[in-house]
Amino acid sequence: AEYTAFIFANFYTPQAVLGSVVAPEKSLLIPMAHPDKPLYYCINAPMFTRVRHIAFNTEAERQLCRSVFGRFLAPNSIVGCGIEMAPEAEWDGVKAKYGLPDEYALYLGRVSKAKVDKLLPYFLRCKAKYGGNAKLVLVGGFENEIRKFDSPDILFTGYVSDEEKTAIVRHAAVMINPSPMESLSLLMLEGMQSRIPLLVNGRSKVMKDHCRLSGAGLWYNNGRDFRKKLHKLLSDPELRRTMSEKGPAYVREHYAWEIIIPKLRTLIESI
Repeated sequence: AEYTAFIFANFYTPQAVLGSVVAPEKSLLIPMAHPDKPLYYCINAPMFTRVRHIAFNTEAERQLCRSVFGRFLAPNSIVGCGIEMAPEAEWDGVKAKYGLPDEYALYLGRVSKAKVDKLLPYFLRCKAKYGGNAKLVLVGGFENEIRKFDSPDILFTGYVSDEEKTAIVRHAAVMINPSPMESLSLLMLEGMQSRIPLLVNGRSKVMKDHCRLSGAGLWYNNGRDFRKKLHKLLSDPELRRTMSEKGPAYVREHYAWEIIIPKLRTLIESI
């Protein structure tokens, strides 16, 4: 009773599932939903239908939840989330430390079989067909079984600092996100803000929409499509330049904190 509003982020957590129905009339939900099995559990129904307001990150996320909860979905709007990148570390030092090549496609995130089981063979087949100097750099913690892809064209850095990550992103030729399920993809937005063209999994409607609306990325639907589009990006500097100019404007218009915070403030004050 002493609080004006409760904000629950990420519908997967028990705090959100159970807490949002304690005082739903002054609860805001930021669900971060994607089409994974837990979204369809019946225990979620009170949370998604009784809270005061749901703040979605993207229109695709909102449409997904409408398809699940229908006309009972609580009042909602697109709010989004801002991004903050650490200052860039000195590039020559980062490049030497991790043995990074001059030209590379970048995957950023957890390097697990579930995340990159198709990406690695897709990339190697692209190299076999088209050649070129670009390598694939994977940044993040990795599972040992992934090391079975022992190829001079694939580099694993392991964990890096935030400052090193910023430098690695800004010097990539292309960023790749093979995940089929995203509610927003902050990594994709970081790539856009850093003027790096994107290649993303077309099964993710969220990322596909980012590409379509911004013009800063392409999406692929299968291995053959991946090879063609990655080759197109790597072999066409003018295309990359054109796409790189569109990313920062898209992020600034939709996902800058100066846009997000007033939306959240308005929702809280409405309670």
